[in-house]
Amino acid sequence: MVPFFIGSILSYTPVHDHFRYWALAIFLLAFVTDGIDGFVARRYHQKTKLGEILDPLADKLLLISGFICLYQVGADLPNVQIPFWLVAMIVIRDGVLLLGGLLMHFIYKILPRPSTKLGKAATFFQALTVLSVLIQWPGAIFLGYFAGIFTLASGFDYFMQGLQAIPVPFVKEVKVTKRGECS
Repeated sequence: MVPFFIGSILSYTPVHDHFRYWALAIFLLAFVTDGIDGFVARRYHQKTKLGEILDPLADKLLLISGFICLYQVGADLPNVQIPFWLVAMIVIRDGVLLLGGLLMHFIYKILPRPSTKLGKAATFFQALTVLSVLIQWPGAIFLGYFAGIFTLASGFDYFMQGLQAIPVPFVKEVKVTKRGECS
Protein backbone atom coordinates (compact mmCIF):
# COMPACT_ATOMS: atom_id res chain seq x y z
CA MET A 1 0.00 0.00 0.00
CA VAL A 2 2.90 2.35 0.69
CA PRO A 3 3.81 2.92 -3.00
CA PHE A 4 0.18 3.82 -3.81
CA PHE A 5 0.04 6.11 -0.79
CA ILE A 6 3.26 7.87 -1.86
CA GLY A 7 2.06 8.12 -5.45
CA SER A 8 -1.26 9.63 -4.37
CA ILE A 9 0.37 12.30 -2.23
CA LEU A 10 3.03 13.20 -4.75
CA SER A 11 0.39 13.44 -7.51
CA TYR A 12 -1.54 16.00 -5.48
CA THR A 13 -1.95 19.53 -6.78
CA PRO A 14 -4.70 22.02 -5.93
CA VAL A 15 -6.24 21.21 -9.33
CA HIS A 16 -6.03 17.47 -8.60
CA ASP A 17 -7.30 17.53 -5.02
CA HIS A 18 -8.82 14.06 -5.43
CA PHE A 19 -5.34 12.56 -4.99
CA ARG A 20 -5.33 13.85 -1.40
CA TYR A 21 -8.54 11.89 -0.80
CA TRP A 22 -7.05 8.78 -2.40
CA ALA A 23 -4.05 9.12 -0.07
CA LEU A 24 -6.43 9.52 2.86
CA ALA A 25 -8.35 6.38 1.90
CA ILE A 26 -5.17 4.34 1.45
CA PHE A 27 -3.77 5.60 4.76
CA LEU A 28 -6.97 4.72 6.63
CA LEU A 29 -7.17 1.32 4.94
CA ALA A 30 -3.56 0.57 5.88
CA PHE A 31 -4.09 1.41 9.54
CA VAL A 32 -7.44 -0.35 9.81
CA THR A 33 -6.06 -3.55 8.26
CA ASP A 34 -2.97 -3.26 10.49
CA GLY A 35 -5.23 -3.04 13.54
CA ILE A 36 -7.31 -6.01 12.42
CA ASP A 37 -4.14 -8.01 11.71
CA GLY A 38 -2.79 -7.22 15.18
CA PHE A 39 -6.09 -8.13 16.83
CA VAL A 40 -6.32 -11.45 15.00
CA ALA A 41 -2.69 -12.29 15.82
CA ARG A 42 -3.25 -11.63 19.53
CA ARG A 43 -6.70 -13.20 19.70
CA TYR A 44 -5.70 -16.46 18.03
CA HIS A 45 -2.16 -16.57 19.42
CA GLN A 46 -0.59 -16.14 16.00
CA LYS A 47 2.09 -13.68 17.12
CA THR A 48 5.56 -14.36 15.73
CA LYS A 49 9.00 -12.84 16.26
CA LEU A 50 9.10 -11.90 12.58
CA GLY A 51 5.71 -10.20 12.87
CA GLU A 52 6.90 -8.28 15.93
CA ILE A 53 9.70 -6.86 13.77
CA LEU A 54 7.99 -6.43 10.39
CA ASP A 55 4.72 -4.91 11.62
CA PRO A 56 6.31 -1.85 13.29
CA LEU A 57 8.66 -1.48 10.29
CA ALA A 58 5.68 -1.37 7.92
CA ASP A 59 3.96 1.19 10.17
CA LYS A 60 7.10 3.31 10.24
CA LEU A 61 7.54 3.10 6.47
CA LEU A 62 3.97 4.33 5.96
CA LEU A 63 4.31 7.13 8.51
CA ILE A 64 7.74 8.32 7.43
CA SER A 65 6.73 8.32 3.78
CA GLY A 66 3.59 10.25 4.76
CA PHE A 67 5.55 12.91 6.64
CA ILE A 68 8.18 13.30 3.92
CA CYS A 69 5.67 13.40 1.07
CA LEU A 70 3.27 15.76 2.85
CA TYR A 71 6.18 18.05 3.63
CA GLN A 72 7.21 17.89 -0.04
CA VAL A 73 3.78 18.98 -1.32
CA GLY A 74 3.15 21.23 1.69
CA ALA A 75 3.27 24.51 -0.23
CA ASP A 76 0.41 23.29 -2.42
CA LEU A 77 -1.82 22.25 0.48
CA PRO A 78 -4.56 24.82 1.11
CA ASN A 79 -4.40 25.31 4.90
CA VAL A 80 -2.16 23.02 6.92
CA GLN A 81 1.43 21.94 6.29
CA ILE A 82 3.80 19.71 8.21
CA PRO A 83 6.77 21.62 9.63
CA PHE A 84 10.29 20.52 8.70
CA TRP A 85 11.37 20.15 12.34
CA LEU A 86 8.73 17.45 12.86
CA VAL A 87 9.71 15.54 9.72
CA ALA A 88 13.40 15.72 10.68
CA MET A 89 12.69 14.63 14.27
CA ILE A 90 10.69 11.58 13.19
CA VAL A 91 13.08 10.51 10.43
CA ILE A 92 16.17 10.92 12.65
CA ARG A 93 14.59 9.12 15.62
CA ASP A 94 13.42 6.18 13.50
CA GLY A 95 16.74 6.03 11.64
CA VAL A 96 18.65 5.91 14.94
CA LEU A 97 16.30 3.23 16.27
CA LEU A 98 16.69 1.14 13.12
CA LEU A 99 20.47 1.46 13.15
CA GLY A 100 20.61 0.73 16.88
CA GLY A 101 18.38 -2.32 16.47
CA LEU A 102 20.56 -3.65 13.66
CA LEU A 103 23.74 -3.09 15.67
CA MET A 104 22.22 -4.80 18.73
CA HIS A 105 21.25 -7.75 16.57
CA PHE A 106 24.52 -8.17 14.70
CA ILE A 107 26.91 -7.37 17.56
CA TYR A 108 25.10 -8.79 20.59
CA LYS A 109 22.60 -11.17 18.92
CA ILE A 110 19.77 -9.34 20.70
CA LEU A 111 16.42 -9.01 18.95
CA PRO A 112 14.71 -5.62 19.11
CA ARG A 113 12.31 -5.22 21.99
CA PRO A 114 8.56 -4.96 21.44
CA SER A 115 6.94 -1.54 21.20
CA THR A 116 6.49 0.38 24.42
CA LYS A 117 3.49 2.44 25.51
CA LEU A 118 5.44 5.61 24.70
CA GLY A 119 6.30 4.21 21.26
CA LYS A 120 2.66 3.35 20.62
CA ALA A 121 1.60 6.83 21.74
CA ALA A 122 4.16 8.35 19.35
CA THR A 123 2.84 6.22 16.49
CA PHE A 124 -0.74 7.15 17.40
CA PHE A 125 -0.04 10.89 17.36
CA GLN A 126 2.09 10.63 14.23
CA ALA A 127 -0.78 8.83 12.45
CA LEU A 128 -3.29 11.41 13.70
CA THR A 129 -1.02 14.19 12.45
CA VAL A 130 -0.77 12.70 8.96
CA LEU A 131 -4.51 12.06 8.93
CA SER A 132 -5.34 15.60 10.09
CA VAL A 133 -3.04 17.14 7.47
CA LEU A 134 -4.66 15.02 4.76
CA ILE A 135 -8.11 16.28 5.79
CA GLN A 136 -6.67 19.77 6.30
CA TRP A 137 -7.90 20.10 9.88
CA PRO A 138 -6.64 23.39 11.39
CA GLY A 139 -5.77 21.66 14.69
CA ALA A 140 -3.21 19.45 12.94
CA ILE A 141 -0.31 21.52 14.25
CA PHE A 142 -1.31 20.77 17.85
CA LEU A 143 -1.36 17.06 17.07
CA GLY A 144 2.07 17.60 15.49
CA TYR A 145 3.35 19.00 18.78
CA PHE A 146 2.05 15.95 20.63
CA ALA A 147 3.62 13.71 17.98
CA GLY A 148 6.91 15.54 18.49
CA ILE A 149 6.79 15.25 22.28
CA PHE A 150 6.01 11.53 22.20
CA THR A 151 8.55 10.94 19.43
CA LEU A 152 11.30 12.47 21.59
CA ALA A 153 10.14 10.73 24.77
CA SER A 154 9.86 7.31 23.14
CA GLY A 155 13.19 7.77 21.34
CA PHE A 156 14.88 8.45 24.67
CA ASP A 157 13.03 5.53 26.27
CA TYR A 158 14.09 3.10 23.51
CA PHE A 159 17.66 4.40 23.69
CA MET A 160 17.80 3.77 27.45
CA GLN A 161 16.29 0.29 27.03
CA GLY A 162 18.88 -0.46 24.36
CA LEU A 163 21.71 0.57 26.67
CA GLN A 164 20.32 -1.60 29.46
CA ALA A 165 20.04 -4.59 27.11
CA ILE A 166 23.72 -4.52 26.17
CA PRO A 167 25.47 -7.31 28.06
CA VAL A 168 28.17 -6.12 30.42
CA PRO A 169 31.44 -7.92 29.73
CA PHE A 170 32.55 -10.34 32.39
CA VAL A 171 34.63 -8.44 34.92
CA LYS A 172 37.07 -10.46 36.97
CA GLU A 173 36.59 -9.90 40.65
CA VAL A 174 39.65 -8.26 42.14
CA LYS A 175 40.59 -8.90 45.76
CA VAL A 176 42.79 -6.51 47.64
CA THR A 177 44.95 -7.91 50.45
CA LYS A 178 45.71 -6.07 53.68
CA ARG A 179 49.00 -4.89 52.20
CA GLY A 180 47.19 -3.29 49.21
CA GLU A 181 48.19 -5.98 46.72
CA CYS A 182 45.71 -7.08 44.13
CA SER A 183 45.12 -10.73 43.42
